[in-house]
Amino acid sequence: MGSKMHELALTWDDLKLPYNGRWTMSDNDHGEYPIYSPLFHASGWMDWRQ
Repeated sequence: MGSKMHELALTWDDLKLPYNGRWTMSDNDHGEYPIYSPLFHASGWMDWRQ
């Protein structure tokens, strides 16, 4: 997993789950938001609810 993380420029801190184990989405203007019901598509896209 280390080489894939390096390839994606991720650190272990990037993988923290601060909202009760939920993934978050970040934008540059308003901060972090927990996401719910992530859905991964074979095309590589991801959908979720906020």
